[in-house]
Amino acid sequence: MLKDECMIPQIVDDIFLAKDCFRGKTKYFMASEKKSQYLKLNEFQYQIFSEFLPYLKEERNEKILNEKCYEISKGKITIKNVLNILYKYNLFEDSKNKSVSKVMIDFNSKKIVEISLENFQKAYSKIFNVMYYILLAILFATFLLTIYEVSFMHEDLINTFKKSVFNWDQINVISILYIIVEIFLSIILHELGHLLVANKNGFVWKSLNISFIWGISPVFFIRYKNFCINRSIDKIKVLSAGVIINILQICVYLQLCLLTQSWIFAIGIYANLSCVINCVIPLGTSDGYHLLSVLFGFESARWKALTLISQMLNNPHEMLKQNSKDDILFMIYVVISYVLGIYGCIQLIKAVLETFNILNINNCVITIVVVGIFTTTTIIYIKKFLQSLKSLQVK
Repeated sequence: MLKDECMIPQIVDDIFLAKDCFRGKTKYFMASEKKSQYLKLNEFQYQIFSEFLPYLKEERNEKILNEKCYEISKGKITIKNVLNILYKYNLFEDSKNKSVSKVMIDFNSKKIVEISLENFQKAYSKIFNVMYYILLAILFATFLLTIYEVSFMHEDLINTFKKSVFNWDQINVISILYIIVEIFLSIILHELGHLLVANKNGFVWKSLNISFIWGISPVFFIRYKNFCINRSIDKIKVLSAGVIINILQICVYLQLCLLTQSWIFAIGIYANLSCVINCVIPLGTSDGYHLLSVLFGFESARWKALTLISQMLNNPHEMLKQNSKDDILFMIYVVISYVLGIYGCIQLIKAVLETFNILNINNCVITIVVVGIFTTTTIIYIKKFLQSLKSLQVK
């Protein structure tokens, strides 16, 4: 029994450290994909863990580890300080605490499907690199052509848009299908841009995820293994790839508009423009937010804000006294981003009802059913979201 009391639990086997030098600053990270944990360290913590982790993986005797920790840190910390961090972030193999994914909390979504991509990427990595160069060449050529047309043929472009005025009389089921395909292409090619650039820069694809935010609005996203601990410059390339692809798609649809003078291709321009705006605005978990977090070094700030909101829900008076103005402002920002997300869902409801109206299948019963389903689902998921926040383990 005495021997057992001197033994520490086994730490997870996929903990690793990384450092990232960017814009004259160095950031330090420790991550575990198995436990869905990613945390920033200061320089002292990084130095201690980089020397001490190999011993932690091999040795479990607390007394021996304490002596080694004391030696490495030159008496500044003990094994208990290290264990407190590991316990806090659930980094032991036999830990009973359930890891909560940041994606689960951020999206609070109903998962429809998650498909593993790691083996698929390994099998076809070279093909994806070829696709990367082909797509780059096609889109770059289209971009140059668009620049030429804007510079020397701007009157023709204006006339094209005048002739391709949207006409409600032309709307039919086939037209709607074309529009849906264009909208999905704007999303799919956006994610393909992320994937191809990630593959080119050595990122490991983890999974394809399709979910419904708040159980209503569909979301399609890719997860990468330990994305956050890659070099900042590479993360910027991957995060900006989707928006660049959308901009280049706009150039392609512009050429199709010139050739056909059809409003259907103009819809493709608007769909991709919407994607660009949605991704550039730094709200929610958009590419714009992640780009800013990489550029200015606050990668974990959103997660910190969520945990602070969790504490505030449990003990509001104490939290208002303890937190700085910056923390409170960031919490307000996070809340606003969720409010805007709900507003987006409301706009989706309106779009569904307007589509029914265009197809002449709209009536009071359908309106009540659609609004009722969306409202009920939203309330359920907001409640679930608040419960998830309250249950966050913040130590």
